[in-house]
Amino acid sequence: MKRVDQEQIHTYLQGFLLEKDPFITQLREKSLEDHIPIIDDDVKHFLDVFLKTGNFTRMLEIGTATGYSSICFAKANAKLKIDTIEKDQDRYKQALDNIKQAGVQDRIRCFNADIYDVFESLSDQSYDVIFLDGAKGQYVKMLPHLTRLLLPGGILLSDNILFKGHVALDEEINRRKRTIIRRLRSYIEELTNDVYYETTLLPIGDGLAISRKKEVFQS
Repeated sequence: MKRVDQEQIHTYLQGFLLEKDPFITQLREKSLEDHIPIIDDDVKHFLDVFLKTGNFTRMLEIGTATGYSSICFAKANAKLKIDTIEKDQDRYKQALDNIKQAGVQDRIRCFNADIYDVFESLSDQSYDVIFLDGAKGQYVKMLPHLTRLLLPGGILLSDNILFKGHVALDEEINRRKRTIIRRLRSYIEELTNDVYYETTLLPIGDGLAISRKKEVFQS
């Protein structure tokens, strides 16, 4: 039997996932042109559908960048209100402008501050969905804060958990990447064994973990 070419299948399927919103298309192209990381097309289209399936109303996003993903999420679910955090001031300003141009500024609130300071300021907030797409080496450290902010029954979405496939491979890499990969592996292990969550891992985009916070916890 002929071996299936996964890249060929991916290209074939992508042909059916065409973006219909011209502003989102333009923002995606501009972000990629400026080498600003944004969510993979596969993940974007998956979450477009996913966010329509549940009764999600409050979302926290870690890593705003240009506002691309926040805008996509807000347009996918008209009931969704989003808090999003971006430490870089230039990207924060870009995001504010893009969100305003997209016409969803009434449903997206941006924070320009250190992420852990924002976590403290949100101590009285709760969310039914969280999208984690910030510094990959910080995922493990952030997890207790995210668990505290996520409602029972809520969903934690962790993006880029495969880190260009390096997480699944044994290979020689530079020291900086080695640290990130080690921490991501620790995050995956901790998340999949955490008593608070039920987790599945999807090999779409650069890897996506979907974790549901249990209503009843067992130690």
